Amino acid sequence: MINGKKIIGICLTKINDNTHAEYVQAISKAGEKLGFRTVLFNSLVDFFFDDTYDEGAKQIYETIDYNVIDAVIIFDETIYNKELITSVIERANEAGAPVIIMNGAYDGCYSLNRSYDEAYTQVIEHVIKEHNVRDTIFIGGRKGDDITSRRLNCYKTALKNNGIQFIEEMVGYGEYWNDPTIAELERIFAFIPKPPQAIICANDSMAMAAIAFLSKRGLRVPEDVIVTGFDGISEASHYNPKITTCREDIKKMAELCCDLINEAFEKNEPREEFYPYEPVITESCGCENKDDMYTTDEIATLYRQIADMHTHEDFMHNQVNRLIEFTDRKELFAALSTMSQYGSLILLNHDFLAKSSDDMFTDIEDNEFLVILSTNGLGLPKYELHIEIVKDGELLPNTDKWLEEGGVVVMMPIYVGSLVCGYYIVRTHNITYDNDKIKRVSTTFNIIFNSILNHYQMIRMMHNLENAIYTDPMTGLPNQKVYDYLSLCYIQIYLYLRELRNV
Repeated sequence: MINGKKIIGICLTKINDNTHAEYVQAISKAGEKLGFRTVLFNSLVDFFFDDTYDEGAKQIYETIDYNVIDAVIIFDETIYNKELITSVIERANEAGAPVIIMNGAYDGCYSLNRSYDEAYTQVIEHVIKEHNVRDTIFIGGRKGDDITSRRLNCYKTALKNNGIQFIEEMVGYGEYWNDPTIAELERIFAFIPKPPQAIICANDSMAMAAIAFLSKRGLRVPEDVIVTGFDGISEASHYNPKITTCREDIKKMAELCCDLINEAFEKNEPREEFYPYEPVITESCGCENKDDMYTTDEIATLYRQIADMHTHEDFMHNQVNRLIEFTDRKELFAALSTMSQYGSLILLNHDFLAKSSDDMFTDIEDNEFLVILSTNGLGLPKYELHIEIVKDGELLPNTDKWLEEGGVVVMMPIYVGSLVCGYYIVRTHNITYDNDKIKRVSTTFNIIFNSILNHYQMIRMMHNLENAIYTDPMTGLPNQKVYDYLSLCYIQIYLYLRELRNV
């Protein structure tokens, strides 16, 4: 808690994923209505490989300060390393901070899970009843996994409710993406006498792959074959035709999540809650699209976002080409302040600062951070260094404006392999718009700091090499080469002075 405001921490990965950004934005907005403020602890890797490169990224979740954070929301599906999730939960439990698990379950935690069976079954039954469909193909994801099994059961239920026999041979598994979907459809089409009336897919990506497959065979959607999906990704709403699908009610999800947090603050026993999905009936099943105005506005926003992205990308690329040539660290840090977003901060720790070979910032202690302030939009002179020093546990400096205005504070690690150099902190009121920028800046910082460390490592290697050449390994004293070198220097000086006298 800060100044009477309860602070909610969200742990997930890959905020550049638009769906993840929508989750965070919705929770932040719902929380603000209850007086909460939101901090996002984000990594750009999801720890699928769990190798050395991931070690530095993990440290962002170690920065959660439970003197400030009152509750934690963990998006379980975005973090593959379950030991990392367990560690966050254990630390939260020790501090008495409640934990809400999104789409997962852990002992002692509240859970908020999807409930889509009814909505998905409704989409399939709509196709059967309203469009008189009896002959269908089902394309699932991975054979035997929980998600595919659950969606296949919805398909079977819809068939049974309408007196249609389920045929195992009319089921394929598209692995949730294009190529396997097309391969499965080619396999099924090879033995069926005529195209089906409908292809029911377990996600939108496979539905779009199915439409492309049908188009190559000269079959129209929905005139010849109906296609439906699942997930409600934004691309599905802009596809031609727009995909009949089933999407999360993200606003309701966020409201239920905040309700669980309030329950937890009242010390109620942890429980499981469910949030709904909603059918999206539109063009790919033959129904009229009713969201033309909404879609037009959304497309205009996407165009602005793409134009902004290109401008920002050009700027970042130009800056990287300049910054990797810097050898003076003060000039480098001053330039970094122009790259970060409006009102953002770069926090550099003692471990990183100690890696350099110069004497700058040697007064930074183990428990302190050097804060580089962004000059963007603040009226500060560019290419001048604006810094502060903060102690560990004060990683959210300058909070007054955030507490007053709201928005999401995003914290991301700056790291090279297992070495954490510091953190990038940015506040945004629209993370669904800024998420790509945040990712781009964070990735660029990691590249630049990797270059910085390589530069200073080379300097140290050269210094060590020189010491090895001129130092006796047993005694550590100068060896004969030093005396030979000095003798040569003295001779050259003597010859130079004698030449001057002759002149």
